[in-house]
Amino acid sequence: MALHKGDIGAIVRLTSESDLSSQTLLKLYYRKPISGTTGNFTASLQGTGNVQYTTTAATCIDEVGDWTFQAYSEITGFTGRSTSVVIPVAEAVGS
Repeated sequence: MALHKGDIGAIVRLTSESDLSSQTLLKLYYRKPISGTTGNFTASLQGTGNVQYTTTAATCIDEVGDWTFQAYSEITGFTGRSTSVVIPVAEAVGS
């Protein structure tokens, strides 16, 4: 997966081994590489086990380096997080 600083319409997708089709809430947590800022994006379900977030503004992915992502889901009787995944974000070349 390739991400670039300022991408709009880029997809961050984490795959779960569990069936998430009955989820009531999905989020994608992140930690930025330079500032260490943490936060979350509202995510959506693609299929039954793919938690996905699509960047909507140039400010969504705003630092170059290794971002850490972790999916969070709430299902009746279960609340949990996925394994953390590190995804590199590169500087865009050109304009």
